[in-house]
Amino acid sequence: MCEFQERMKEVKKGFNHFPKEWEFPFSKNETFPDFAGHASDETSSKKIISEYKIDKKNYTGFVRNYSKIDNNFVKFYTYLENGSLRYSQSELTSGKMNVKKTSFYDSPFEIVRTYIGSFGMGDVSKPVLGVVKRTGVFDLNGNFSTKVFQHSLDSFEIYFSVDGINELGFLINNKDKRNEKYLLLIRKYPFVFYDKEGIKDSFGDIFIRNGKKGKIKIETFLKQNGI
Repeated sequence: MCEFQERMKEVKKGFNHFPKEWEFPFSKNETFPDFAGHASDETSSKKIISEYKIDKKNYTGFVRNYSKIDNNFVKFYTYLENGSLRYSQSELTSGKMNVKKTSFYDSPFEIVRTYIGSFGMGDVSKPVLGVVKRTGVFDLNGNFSTKVFQHSLDSFEIYFSVDGINELGFLINNKDKRNEKYLLLIRKYPFVFYDKEGIKDSFGDIFIRNGKKGKIKIETFLKQNGI
């Protein structure tokens, strides 16, 4: 489980850690790791304990969950650390596709890896790594949140959301030299998104295209929504 522990540490590095290979990750060399399955083998237990049999507030270890999505059964496991979610993995079969995901968490950050396989003439190809995504979700005052999707070390997609409805999104990357100060801020001080005054001071002067309404200043958007 050394790899599992390394990836637990990896998510804690925040937006400063985004290896080049993650930008175009499709690799037949990395197959689905099945950390929950390995944990079951190591503990000599035939089954990982069900979520209904534990006290989630204090539990540390793997937990078994099952859910149903669009008539496709999903095998779902989580790993809790003193009750806090640190890892999840899911398996979904849809048509000829076999999709498996692993997610590592260290609030507000998450790293998701998606592994994709397919069904052939009675055979199932082993799911291989297809996508790596790092995200950050920053909830502020209950009704306002910021979602950050990282595509590379110098490319971020940012969404401000009010009450989960009124949303403003924009892209910041290194194609424009004027963005260098924003990129540095996001990587070094991501928790600025927990501070509404910090958001206004740092990003308020950016103009964003707001659908048919044309461009709007971020500061104006925040004021209009009582932020």
